[in-house]
Amino acid sequence: IIRAERAKLLELKDQRARQLRGIEARQRVETFEQQLVGQQGAWKVAALEHEREVHKVLLDMEQEKRSLHAFDDEIDVRENELRNKAEVLDLQREEHAQFVTSQRAKITR
Repeated sequence: IIRAERAKLLELKDQRARQLRGIEARQRVETFEQQLVGQQGAWKVAALEHEREVHKVLLDMEQEKRSLHAFDDEIDVRENELRNKAEVLDLQREEHAQFVTSQRAKITR
């Protein structure tokens, strides 16, 4: 009887130890799952922050692009003004040369 009781007690202890190991394993799995959920949340937050930063950079680049286009337009306007001034100076130079030539012709007659 004692041997049977001891065997039964050993069996109950083994069963209890297996149950405890099962409970501990479930707790480890639950803890791991909670950590994963927390990490997913952190990844989502990081992804959203990155997306905001990328959007801001894209907006800055778009603004810089508009500024460069405006600067290009300003350069075009100034180039046209300079070209017009150069043409006017060329015409004035030609007129002056013609005037000087005609005055010399008058003097030499």
